[in-house]
Amino acid sequence: MTMTVVCNTYCDARDPALSPGDRSPVGATLFGRTVRLHFDDADAMGWASIEGGSPGDEVWLDRSFDGGRTWTSGSRLGSTAIPAGETGRRTQMYKVDDWTDHGVGALRACGKAADRPDVACTPWARTTWNASDRRTAAATAQMQYYNYATGLFDTTGWWNSANALNAVIDNIRVTGMGSYRYAIARTYDLNLNAQ
Repeated sequence: MTMTVVCNTYCDARDPALSPGDRSPVGATLFGRTVRLHFDDADAMGWASIEGGSPGDEVWLDRSFDGGRTWTSGSRLGSTAIPAGETGRRTQMYKVDDWTDHGVGALRACGKAADRPDVACTPWARTTWNASDRRTAAATAQMQYYNYATGLFDTTGWWNSANALNAVIDNIRVTGMGSYRYAIARTYDLNLNAQ
């Protein structure tokens, strides 16, 4: 399976040793192993780690652009296994958001014991990028449901999508964060004669 490489300041598969910070907001356990999701908030990238494991245990990331409702099946970003003689491993770093395709993303870390079929994943989370305070975090959470293909917000109809877009517009006006301005023109262009 060929996966699209997402880039912004840096591209997918960057070495976590180059991260200026390490925040780990969520974790999961599996048969005594700990799977953690880590973030480099400054560069909007994340990576996964597994600790307390055995050789052959796997760890990877899943990435979603719709608030965790779906993700690329089988993608296993950065999938790696614990090598012989070690008890832990980490993936490379991957971008959370895809600004080229207007994808507001979330990541989760997943792990699997080598000798069992069970998989454990952390909850979905994202960096503090475009979420430095409660106001911008609210807009970013809302935009995880924006469907660029339709110009509407998923899980709702036209009327509530209009209300959601109005809230994003108000947020842009109040906070000055223009990251989601593209949604205004996109929604207008796609729905001018449709609704």
